[in-house]
Amino acid sequence: MSKRKAYKPRLIRIPMTKPLYDEFGLQMHSAFAELCRQPSSEHFCALGTIMNVVSIAIDKDPKFEQDRLYLNSGISMMSQIGNKCVAGLPLKDFEIECIKIALNRIDDILPYIDVTRLHMANMTLKGL
Repeated sequence: MSKRKAYKPRLIRIPMTKPLYDEFGLQMHSAFAELCRQPSSEHFCALGTIMNVVSIAIDKDPKFEQDRLYLNSGISMMSQIGNKCVAGLPLKDFEIECIKIALNRIDDILPYIDVTRLHMANMTLKGL
């Protein structure tokens, strides 16, 4: 008698739609623009959350390996400027450019990440 594999339900893959992509991008770029214009903890946290959600969503996916490097550089820069943002100090050009490169990469890969994966990454981030 052979053992049956345990049933493991799979999550439904929901593709990224244009309106959702636009909404996600609007939130991301608005937070970035405000962070550049007037750094604050609110804008810093909003942008950091988006970057971390995408980072968790693409983690361990080999097709996003190169993208992870760019995104990790942006996240690293966010860690470095955290205290400046909380204090409301202006950001330097190289700091802004490093983050902008990561955000542009997110724009490029976002259509290829399914909504379910982003949602699960968001839930993981909230759990941390």
